[in-house]
Parts: sequence; C-alpha cells; structure tokens
Amino acid sequence: MAAPNLALPDADARQSRRLLSECWIYTSQRGLREVTLFGNGSTIAIDGQKLRRWCIVDSTYPDSTVGLVYSAEMPSADLRDRLTQLARERFKPALWPGASPGPESASAEQS
Repeated sequence: MAAPNLALPDADARQSRRLLSECWIYTSQRGLREVTLFGNGSTIAIDGQKLRRWCIVDSTYPDSTVGLVYSAEMPSADLRDRLTQLARERFKPALWPGASPGPESASAEQS
C-alpha cells in the first residue's frame, strides 16, 4: 500500500485559520468595548467574572443576529438598542451592501 501524498498545514497556517469573532464585551466596571476574539466560545472570563455570549437580534431583519455581546447578565433593552446600532455601523459594508444610512447618518449628511 502506497503512502498517501498529504500536505499537512504547519502550525502557523492552522493558527491563521482560527475563527475570529468580532463582538462586544460589556461589564459594569468597564462598560462596553468592541473586541475581536480568537474562537467563538460561549463564555469568557474577564477580571474573574464569567461572561456569557448573548445574540443581539435586529427586528428590522427578522431572525437575524446582528451582533454578539459577552455579558454577565442579559443585556438591557437600552444596551440591545445601542448594540444593534453599533452592529449596523460596524458590519454594514459586509452585511448590507447598498443599504441606506441610518437616521443619524442621513441627518448629518443633510447639514
């Protein structure tokens, strides 16, 4: 039996293909921070506090998760609204090509 001719990627190639997660972290001590994490775990620990991953759903696009936030508790309605707007701004070029700007952008452009 002949040995298969397989090219195994080296450690650097495997590392470069790891999943990146562009998301936010919210803690009451540090507030809201935009981050990019390697991996896509369901929990992380910050300052000894266990944070769970929460999906932010945009009601404009039914059944669409527009962002992920890691938080110790369920995000408040105000935080969810803020994250929805931030996600629209952060990911619009990739997710909504040609989408019209939000109300804040439209009023700024008219000035």
